[in-house]
Amino acid sequence: MTQQEDIPLYRFKDNVGYVLAKIENTLSIIEVGRCHFVLAGVTSHPDSNQPTYMAQIASGLWDGTYWYLEPGWYEKIDKWADLV
Repeated sequence: MTQQEDIPLYRFKDNVGYVLAKIENTLSIIEVGRCHFVLAGVTSHPDSNQPTYMAQIASGLWDGTYWYLEPGWYEKIDKWADLV
């Protein structure tokens, strides 16, 4: 995945180890480590059906994988991600 100039790139902080991802239309828990990611759009969370953001990993083993932010996480982004 290539980073566009107008899309912020984030990196998971050390305290975030796993996220809920969509891999080949199957929900999975994946280990993310210090992967980079971008916010990819708004969607519904698959567990709660609440509006949330979907993000896409932009580095490492899971490059290109989409994952779901928990509802309300975007407002707390400084607690679980660093702007790169």
